Amino acid sequence: MFGPGSFEMVAKSDALSGICLAMWTFFYADNGAVNYEIDIEFFGDDIANNRVIFSSYVSEALGTHVEQRLPFDINDGNYHSYRFDWYNDENPRVEYYIDGVLFCSITTNIPKASMTLWLGAWCPSWAGPNIAGKYHLYIRSFEYTAF
Repeated sequence: MFGPGSFEMVAKSDALSGICLAMWTFFYADNGAVNYEIDIEFFGDDIANNRVIFSSYVSEALGTHVEQRLPFDINDGNYHSYRFDWYNDENPRVEYYIDGVLFCSITTNIPKASMTLWLGAWCPSWAGPNIAGKYHLYIRSFEYTAF
């Protein structure tokens, strides 16, 4: 279980359309009344290969999502740093960084309890058709620094 802090994954992928690569924290209780989650999900679809979604949830019904474009394709062959800093102090927020650059800051629906951590890939329908079949997420490192 991880509390507020800085979560950083350095990774690369050979992914095209159809797969979502992600780093997220998660805690689920009370049949979804508590669904704490913080996500950074990067993916391609049938239009572009540089999409990212930043999310923060406090229940299944209450979440904040921001979608943006990355300045590179997720399968460019380079390792990139994906980081979020989760603050649960007098100014609760989650700040999202790609390669050290602040992309997004979410100040609503900020989780309040420790969560498990996941690094991985999945195939949601909104990530487009899986056009090549098999992809990889290569993780060079992960670092957590508690606040």
